[in-house]
Amino acid sequence: MPCVLIVSNQQNARSAIAEDVEEIGIEAITTDDLSRALDILETRHPSLVLLDLIDRTLGAESLWRQQMRQAPKDLPFLLLIPEEGIRNFDFPPQTKDFILVPFVRAELHARLRLALGSLLSPQVSNVIERGQLRIDLDRYKVSVANQPVELTLKEFELLRFLAEHPGKVHTRESLMTRVWGYDYFGGTRTVDVHIRRIRAKLEPHADEYIDTVRGVGYCFRD
Repeated sequence: MPCVLIVSNQQNARSAIAEDVEEIGIEAITTDDLSRALDILETRHPSLVLLDLIDRTLGAESLWRQQMRQAPKDLPFLLLIPEEGIRNFDFPPQTKDFILVPFVRAELHARLRLALGSLLSPQVSNVIERGQLRIDLDRYKVSVANQPVELTLKEFELLRFLAEHPGKVHTRESLMTRVWGYDYFGGTRTVDVHIRRIRAKLEPHADEYIDTVRGVGYCFRD
């Protein structure tokens, strides 16, 4: 199993990204310290380093660049960079790819698959089927009772995430993090609005799939 080292000084970001990484069969190791990261490189030999450069208090730019020079030359880095900082960013030679923040889970999965290539096991199925609901992950298409359902990208990602975790209750805050990205600053009402729109589009079958857990959030029926 390939292994990814996630370096970020934001605890919520580390946890959310680690869950996203593990969803596609990759082991995740996390740390908030660059010196500790170098120790992990020597003992665990990860396949890739995912370095969060959103909050530069992780270390001065000169410090993390110096630390990166101590890493193996053939070890690829995937960088998380704020959109406003991309124009004049000087990419280190080990940079395999980068992601602009905020990002969605689907983009992270795609970048990891591209970076790790043959180290990843092939996907067993690209279709989620729950009762009469069918979600085609490759073609971004949804149908219910053999009838097509037109969803926006965010509606698709939200429905997909819920369907991938049947029986689990998700808070609005966790759904914001997992679907909109951990750096998204919108309010949790956004989740309610999207759930309402998804339910309307799944009618008359909406009640078969998504439950509201009062005072908590939402759950896809098991």
